[in-house]
Amino acid sequence: DRVVMQPALCWFRKKLWIAWSGYDAATYKMAIYLLQFTADKAGTAAKVVSGSFNAFRPSLTAGQDQVLVCCDVGHDGVYEIALLLVDEQGIKSELSTLGQAHERWMNPSSAYGLDGAFHLAFTVIRDVVDDRYDIVDHEVGAAYARIEGSKIRLVPDAAIGDGVLAARMWEGLLGKDVYVPYFGTRRKVIPVVLPDGQIWLAWEFRYEKNMTQSGGNPANTKQPSHQHYGWLAGKQLLGETWMETRILHEGGTLYNIVAGQKQNVILVSCIRQFDVAAIPEICSDLVDPLEARLSPAGHPEDWNRWKPFIEDRISRERFSASINGEIYNLYWADTHTHSSLSPDAEGEPDEHLLFGRDIAGLDAMAIVDNDYYPHKALTEYEWCVHKELSLLYTENGKYVVLPGFEYTFHDQKINPDFNHRYVLYPTGSGELYRRIDTGSRTVAELAVKLEGTEGLMFAHHPSWVLTGSDRDRNVEVCSSWRVCIEEKDFVVNRLNAGDQFSFIGSSDTHRAVPGLGGALTGIYAKELTAEALIDAYRNHRTIATQGSRIAIDFSVNGLFIGEEGQVTGAPAIRIQISGDTELEFVEIIRDGKAIKKLAGDGPSMMHEFRDQMAMPGRHYYFVRVKAVGDPSYNEPDSDHAQYNVFIGDRGIYRFNFARARGPFAWSSPIWIIVDGSGDCASNGR
Repeated sequence: DRVVMQPALCWFRKKLWIAWSGYDAATYKMAIYLLQFTADKAGTAAKVVSGSFNAFRPSLTAGQDQVLVCCDVGHDGVYEIALLLVDEQGIKSELSTLGQAHERWMNPSSAYGLDGAFHLAFTVIRDVVDDRYDIVDHEVGAAYARIEGSKIRLVPDAAIGDGVLAARMWEGLLGKDVYVPYFGTRRKVIPVVLPDGQIWLAWEFRYEKNMTQSGGNPANTKQPSHQHYGWLAGKQLLGETWMETRILHEGGTLYNIVAGQKQNVILVSCIRQFDVAAIPEICSDLVDPLEARLSPAGHPEDWNRWKPFIEDRISRERFSASINGEIYNLYWADTHTHSSLSPDAEGEPDEHLLFGRDIAGLDAMAIVDNDYYPHKALTEYEWCVHKELSLLYTENGKYVVLPGFEYTFHDQKINPDFNHRYVLYPTGSGELYRRIDTGSRTVAELAVKLEGTEGLMFAHHPSWVLTGSDRDRNVEVCSSWRVCIEEKDFVVNRLNAGDQFSFIGSSDTHRAVPGLGGALTGIYAKELTAEALIDAYRNHRTIATQGSRIAIDFSVNGLFIGEEGQVTGAPAIRIQISGDTELEFVEIIRDGKAIKKLAGDGPSMMHEFRDQMAMPGRHYYFVRVKAVGDPSYNEPDSDHAQYNVFIGDRGIYRFNFARARGPFAWSSPIWIIVDGSGDCASNGR
């Protein structure tokens, strides 16, 4: 009954061999299974890779006498390459692993050569940081290993000098000036062994700025839009020396390559799409790699700003608050991230979940890949994978994964025309409703679909219109794209118009850095379970931050964050702030205006007062916290000229780059009605 993931095939000794990643009830982890088919029957599936890790992405390659089984295994913040040899009788060698601390060695692919050796390629991912701006990203490279019998030998490029990498894959993945979207596969390397013994590594990439052979259009007569314009690079191994990188092909995406069976050429297939609205075209070409032109010379110093990153999380006691006499803990979540199942994002779904848990130290997270954008639909199978992974990684009390998807709707009636939602469900549950499906073509129809379920909607981006449904009362006010609540007055205007909603902070990262992408949500819940988190969302017990873990305990007359009630007399305000860095100021906001501003004096603060100026009638309050530091706004028309590091040409980074730990935090509002008579009432909090 559990989902089967990532099947791989090969033909060996007149049998079809198939491997896949599937659930192992004995270890509660994902394992690799292997099955042989003859012409008329199937054999018995054998579990060949399992342990105290999750095994994904198997590959199979037939050799002379054995089949090479490879996969990657993830645990404790790292991935390693696991490999073994299996003969026709199913006898397997000892499991070998390749890896290094604080790195992710992933996506193995192999080929068999006439030299009697297996040739293995995989990606190596290292976390890096630009510590001037506290931006976390990844350095990605290609590694190569030669396997002969029981001997496994890495063959690195001596010019790189780290003893591991055969090629760097920085271009288009690690920012020089700007990170750009791309609808292809940029983190998989493929080994190619030609009949005459040539050994190549090939990988797909894109330049930050479009380049062509002649400076104009690529080989076809039309110019693909920048998101769809990819390149295929290759690097040849001669003896123990790696030659310079060549450009094997340009103008496509989603490259697949096959070595020639009789000729020393590479069959290249890819997809070309010339604008978002166009129908993709399938392209295939034969490439002689020795005739390919050299890649433009790279400049490693362009990436010198990136330094190795190993998160040193501050050890702290769990912050908690007393609400109506009960203790609620503050949990930290990033519930808006995109994986490689979204066409312009990177990172495997399981890689995101491992990163969020083991590197960013999140309590909860969600991957919400796009339902349909711009030409790719999230399939029912992919939705099943999300739900299965949420079950696999959730451990109540330690880490909770909520399955979800982004409903990529554009409402032409508002400007900008976003009105997107993402949908979250409790672990392992929920249905997929896409905007291309009958009955869920609009946000209002989506809200109806969610009635009677545990699903919740989360509005995001700078503009949206809430439907009025009780499922549609959460708003992402900060992400890596926009510090919306600060850069624009849209959020406050909607509160002033009478909308009631939670404040959420989520990264919306497309760069596989959940929890370190520039926004977090603090959630007050009795326990760390999916049900308790959903209850907190429904009752607005949330705070939004720009990535820092700034705790806000805020009440008005004993009414806690997210609550509403009636007050007699001057409202009694109580705040407690606890962070990791120096506070610059704390403001109490009533009806969109600051009624009190307190200067910071250290990383924490407590304060109480009465709002004597609150007139009878309906009001809302929330707390705005600013720690010391530059929030680096992204919105060009922001009024705050002092915060301009990322704006336009003034900044060094754009497009989904954001500080991992920006300085702002905001509580969700408290709504009250002041009746104007008598003394201030309190519920005793």
